[in-house]
Amino acid sequence: LIKNHSKLRIYIKDKHFYGTSIRGRINLGKKPFDKLYLEPLKTYQFIADFNNKSFNNEHLFKNNITIDLKDAIKENKIILPKLLQDFKIKDFGEQIEVFYETRCKDSKKIRLNKKIEISEDLLRIFGMYQAEGTKTKGNYLCFTNNDPNQIKYFKETFTKIFGIDKKEWRLDVSSNKDKEKIDHYWRDLLRIDNLLVSNSSRNSEFGTANLRINNNTVREIAQRILRLIKNVVVNNDNYCGYFISGILAGDGYICTEENRIKRIELYFNANKIEEEPIFYLNCLKTLGVTNHHVRIYHTKYNELLAERASQIVKEIQTRFNNIKVIPKSKMKGIGGTIFIHKKSDIQNLAKFSLFYPNISHHDKFYKYWVS
Repeated sequence: LIKNHSKLRIYIKDKHFYGTSIRGRINLGKKPFDKLYLEPLKTYQFIADFNNKSFNNEHLFKNNITIDLKDAIKENKIILPKLLQDFKIKDFGEQIEVFYETRCKDSKKIRLNKKIEISEDLLRIFGMYQAEGTKTKGNYLCFTNNDPNQIKYFKETFTKIFGIDKKEWRLDVSSNKDKEKIDHYWRDLLRIDNLLVSNSSRNSEFGTANLRINNNTVREIAQRILRLIKNVVVNNDNYCGYFISGILAGDGYICTEENRIKRIELYFNANKIEEEPIFYLNCLKTLGVTNHHVRIYHTKYNELLAERASQIVKEIQTRFNNIKVIPKSKMKGIGGTIFIHKKSDIQNLAKFSLFYPNISHHDKFYKYWVS
């Protein structure tokens, strides 16, 4: 564009560079900066006409649609047409056909139920999606796990709640085991045709599975519903309990000792301060879980990460106490854990039957809640 003297209108935003052609972040060298007098570590929007073809990437900078909770939820149901007002929608009675129009070729039409009940299952699968789902601006919906029962539960529940065609799903499995056996196992478990098994160095009995719908329309719907649910659960302890149980299924661990629960550990991405640690702590507060402690870990002897971890602690400490930074030699990057160890707090979570979707999980964890 520079060489061809095309006209550029530049809008400065916050931290990164976006490129029209690849729909994502790109790196720019020093030369373009100097030519255009650009300031590093800013976001720029480029709108250009080149060979009579528009390169307008304005959609990358539009704010997310504002969710009106009063309009989107009625009688404990999410009314999708109210939530998807900028979509192309065709009404088919109890179902609608929706299309999220972008320049992305992976945005496709899809039929789904018009009204979605806010049920325990809906809250759990979106808790699981919060923990293990892809929430970036990719062109697909993806849920990742190495527990086949969680993959099965997510697929079957999502399919039933939204009324979508089972053929929309695909599964990518990475494993270091026999490919043919892994392939047969997942096909029999999920009754899925669109499946690919690839090599991986990770040692897992059934491999690591990525359950996907390659459709930008579905991705956008799921992320809007997740935002909607996260706005609702912090003010409703029943909603919050089932949502947190889904998060714990993906990012939680229950430590048992002598036939009782010793503590619950909830892991989070410390860099996503508002989305994970602060949001999780607010949810626990809603559930009456207050005697927890939080640890932020970073790679030992790394001054840059140590400084970043300290900044994260300062931000969280403006709202919550009992937070410490701990350097660890085996840690890569920055991570965090919420520890829940007091019996009364564990019992507050127990009444929501923390979610583990198979009998082995039941034998390992559920029986301890009673005592």
